[in-house]
Amino acid sequence: MVEVTDSQAYRAKKRALEAIEGNHRQQYWRLWDYCEMIRRQNQGSTALLRVERPPLSTSPVFQRMFVVYAAQSRGFLASCRPIIGLDGCHLKGPFGGQLLSAIGKDANEQMYPLAVVVVEAETKDSWMWFLDNLLDVIGRPEEKEWTFISDRQKGLVETFNQMLPSVDHRFCVRHMYANFKLLYKGKDLKDLLWAAARSYTV
Repeated sequence: MVEVTDSQAYRAKKRALEAIEGNHRQQYWRLWDYCEMIRRQNQGSTALLRVERPPLSTSPVFQRMFVVYAAQSRGFLASCRPIIGLDGCHLKGPFGGQLLSAIGKDANEQMYPLAVVVVEAETKDSWMWFLDNLLDVIGRPEEKEWTFISDRQKGLVETFNQMLPSVDHRFCVRHMYANFKLLYKGKDLKDLLWAAARSYTV
């Protein structure tokens, strides 16, 4: 029988995961090549990388990455409804960050992935950077009449107020209901909320 301490087991697990997944820090250095490969192999795609250069540092530090494949943007513009869902989630790697995404809706009522971006945090500045790059790819909402839907992410409401004040920005009813049911419980109230959300007139 082999006995190991907890710290030995954690170090062994860390080395095993690094052997399987690779070194996270070293993978960031390959992002330049990855973006270039996307643009070269998938003509018309957009892959942008933004880095910071801290004072007294010679090495750039990853900040943000934005990707839209050409087939995604063409498919969205050709066959999807003029609705774009925006959402974000936490990344669980050793360096953290947020994954933001834009999702369309196709004619079969299915989700259609449109764009993804990795950012340092979910802020007004990161949302503005994401939306600015996205709209450069798919066109301005004033011309295309896009409607955006979200769940009031941090900084997103302020972003729309400042950047796109005349654009339709709606809130996801499922997320609204998650807050609603904390105070107003029961199936009757739930049904009334959804009935109101689905109605076409006041």
